[in-house]
Amino acid sequence: LLVAESGLFTPEDVATVSAAGAGAILVGESLMRQADVEAATRALLA
Repeated sequence: LLVAESGLFTPEDVATVSAAGAGAILVGESLMRQADVEAATRALLA
């Protein structure tokens, strides 16, 4: 399982690592800085 870690801030970032073969992502700072983590997660995965 290839996991992409760090530096994921936009849906485009997620698409890029997914296209490169990542089967999972690890997101931290970009979500923890948001007031509504649930909404930010939905937006990131849109």
